[in-house]
Amino acid sequence: MKTLEELKQEADTLGVKYVKNIGAEKLAQKIEDYFESQAADDLPKVKEEIVDEVTTIDRPGKETAKQKFIRESKERQAKRMKKRVVTITSNDKRENHMTTTVYLSCGAVSRIVPLDYPVELEEALIIVADTTPITLHVDEIVEGKRTGNKVPKTIKKFNISYEDMKPQ
Repeated sequence: MKTLEELKQEADTLGVKYVKNIGAEKLAQKIEDYFESQAADDLPKVKEEIVDEVTTIDRPGKETAKQKFIRESKERQAKRMKKRVVTITSNDKRENHMTTTVYLSCGAVSRIVPLDYPVELEEALIIVADTTPITLHVDEIVEGKRTGNKVPKTIKKFNISYEDMKPQ
């Protein structure tokens, strides 16, 4: 079992609130509750280097919430680091004829990616490119006639073609 000072340091690092005169058992329970709430979320809110490995000496044969959180975080990270071959095309008509590359970044992974060529990218960067929106202004049409006004329309900035999904 960790000392009260170690638990307080871990709680401070994680951002867990506690009173100054809290006991070690209650603080350990608050930290455990924090990891249970984090395991329920899709995205981890804790840097991996902060979390240390915990053995199952306390509960043999049963995975703690902290261990489950660490395991699920690593699984999500491994899934997002898988590489796929894709071709990215820009849908932005304002700069489409000039743009030859795009800068994509997600956490510690970032790349300058050429447009209109098949490239191998991490799944996390593909998701970033696929979910990036732009706002274009298009002609307003009322009852089949143009009014002369422009209205904003949000579209995806990039079109993603999966090369590894195409039939050979």
